[in-house]
Amino acid sequence: MEAQSSRVIVDDNGRIRLLNPSEFSRSREIAQACASFRTKILHFHQTSKQILEQVGEEAQKVESAKQEAIDLRHSVALEIASRPQRLKDQREEITRLQEELDVSIFMTLVCYCGMHACYPS
Repeated sequence: MEAQSSRVIVDDNGRIRLLNPSEFSRSREIAQACASFRTKILHFHQTSKQILEQVGEEAQKVESAKQEAIDLRHSVALEIASRPQRLKDQREEITRLQEELDVSIFMTLVCYCGMHACYPS
């Protein structure tokens, strides 16, 4: 039974409807499609969020490795820059120690020879 003039429709189950049954079933299909689409969007959102978190973690690892490489490069540059001075300091230390050794040997020989009458009288 359908009342066309007032746009009120009574469906097969005796319910009063403002939409005709074909439009009502189509609106249900659209509502179900929207619910399915919403579920897919929520799943996509969750997946995207997880991917962004993983990318963020990897970016942090890359940033840490990059900083370590920069620090290492800086350390190597400092080492290279300081080597000539350290080498000079070491040579000076060797020379100083060699002079001390020479003096010590000389003093030992003088003392040794003095005790055994190495000096002509």
